[in-house]
Amino acid sequence: SKNITENKYWLGFYRIPGIGRAKLLQIEKFFGSMDKAWKASKSQLTQCGLDYATVEKIISSRPSINPDDEKERLEKYKD
Repeated sequence: SKNITENKYWLGFYRIPGIGRAKLLQIEKFFGSMDKAWKASKSQLTQCGLDYATVEKIISSRPSINPDDEKERLEKYKD
């Protein structure tokens, strides 16, 4: 379902240092979906209105974060 897909990308973004709720909402509003935002280029993230340091942090952190793993980890602890 769309919601699950969105959730795993929210979780992915939450793992990036310096990304809090306000920035997440800004990202979601601009891209319309966290899935699109997760795959966004550096210039698209900049257009979103994020500051340089945040964009750099996203670009450098993304390769080491697997949203599917984050989702699995969360589901394990939910029970």
